[in-house]
Amino acid sequence: MEEILNSISSAGIKTAPEKQADITALPSYKGNFGFYHVKGEDWETVIIKGVFKDNLRNIKGKCMIPDRKMNELAQMLSDVERCLRKPASVQVCFDDDSFFVCAAEEGSYTKLAYDSRDFTIRFPLTPVEESLGRSSSISEKYLFARSPFASMFGEILSPYAYSLFEAMPDVFSPLFMSADIKTHSPSVKTIFGRVLMNSKNIETIMSAFYTKPDFFYLNYLPSIYKSIKKPAMDVPKISVLKLAEDELKNTIDDIDRVTDSLDEAALFNNEFLEVPMLGVMAWEIAVAGMWHAFTGFAKATGLGHEDAMRHIYKTRKGGLLRYEGEIMPRLDPAFEPVRLEPVELAAEDADGFYGSLSSIKRLMLSKVKYTALLEQTHKALDDADRVYLSLSGLASKIRSVLLTTADRLVEDRMLTDRNDIFLLEHKEIQNLINDSFYGNITFTLNFRRWQGSRFASVCLPAYLYEKDVENYKEIAEKQMSKSLNEKIIPCMAFFHKDTETVNFACRYGFSIADVKEAVKADIVVAESASVFSYIAQYCATTDKPLYTGARFSPLLLRDKKLKTGTDSLTIV
Repeated sequence: MEEILNSISSAGIKTAPEKQADITALPSYKGNFGFYHVKGEDWETVIIKGVFKDNLRNIKGKCMIPDRKMNELAQMLSDVERCLRKPASVQVCFDDDSFFVCAAEEGSYTKLAYDSRDFTIRFPLTPVEESLGRSSSISEKYLFARSPFASMFGEILSPYAYSLFEAMPDVFSPLFMSADIKTHSPSVKTIFGRVLMNSKNIETIMSAFYTKPDFFYLNYLPSIYKSIKKPAMDVPKISVLKLAEDELKNTIDDIDRVTDSLDEAALFNNEFLEVPMLGVMAWEIAVAGMWHAFTGFAKATGLGHEDAMRHIYKTRKGGLLRYEGEIMPRLDPAFEPVRLEPVELAAEDADGFYGSLSSIKRLMLSKVKYTALLEQTHKALDDADRVYLSLSGLASKIRSVLLTTADRLVEDRMLTDRNDIFLLEHKEIQNLINDSFYGNITFTLNFRRWQGSRFASVCLPAYLYEKDVENYKEIAEKQMSKSLNEKIIPCMAFFHKDTETVNFACRYGFSIADVKEAVKADIVVAESASVFSYIAQYCATTDKPLYTGARFSPLLLRDKKLKTGTDSLTIV
């Protein structure tokens, strides 16, 4: 205790261990390190860290200390945290119009979590921060969706990964520009630590593919899909992309070559940002291939999407669900790689599924053609798996290089913890290496950590029009309140079974590493799960009911009992 107070005092912060404390300041509020939770004898206030305007939120009683003086306390608490480079619970005395630290106890920060949303924190951002989410240069009519990224990234990105997306807002352009398809800018929008896709581009791309965006809505915006009276599952004409036969293979090989030789010099070369762009292009090609093969199979067999999924996934012998080895659970270098164990799945014979088709359909579609279409779809899925493994390898290597750089920066006393490297943007790390970082490193790290924690608590709707960005909180609260009041969560069911259960797996989006959570569950609930997602592949293979598009379900369904329906979940 004395050593901590000496450190605080040497930083110019007033200390008085002999005084009686009358204020307790905790370094987090509800476990979120973006706030200080300050308690007096009969009052409690939350202070938003890192900002000193409109930063006080009274939550109990009335603090008699003027806001001007409370901001002095906010500054002192920030100085204590910067001094210690750790969170600290602080006992404070307010005496003679000044604050004094009477005692302090160090704590530790929690690691980046997959999902830290908390709708009970009703004031995560300041009005200024909320206004920064809106861009006057973007059309108000653009609809941005988060769900296409649900199974690849966490609910929020690390500042490092976020900076890569900010550096390439028009990620669609390279692939489609070569086919003379003009896309809308930006392709993605970065907001509150998240990445959203501009769905206007889907309409444009689908038009170029001579099809409708209905299949996109089925996969990523099921609430919109359910509103379509006669949804179509047309086969996209992806030949307009003018891809060479081995285009995807060569792209994957290029990524793997970069990964194999990646070091600090290559990572912070000005041309490195072309590599993530290449990765996005590989994923786009893979998705286009799966889309084309899946809809082609469904059209030829006359099957709906659920039955098509059963035919395709139950007869597949390979795939990442059977993979054993190290893999990145999210394509964000801030996450640690995990050991993936194969899921026990039995592949069924295609003959039985062909025999289940109607006799008329079997007359029109030969068994040879059926098998060829099935194998084509399996190949498209294999291609997507190879892309994921390639991108996982790249993310893992980036992580390894960054941590090696971080170890050196820790030795040079620029960083306290090697994992703090992920709080910095790509360009900032480059500047640190080149001795051209002119900001305050400790201040930057703390502010990123604080703001990132607050961003993580934000409950952002699944999709938003640009004009509604500033009203995201009201929209989300309305959606959640409606669900809680009516005890009904709208969704779309795959492989539905009538049941009541408390045993369910529930996530915003399931990555390949999360599928194991579904093995012993009765049903699976997700805010987003496309027909190509690994959780959908597992559920189709095992006939496990999957309910997708269930907005805010991980927040609303915790410790609840559910009754399943074809288009909703009921809290019972």
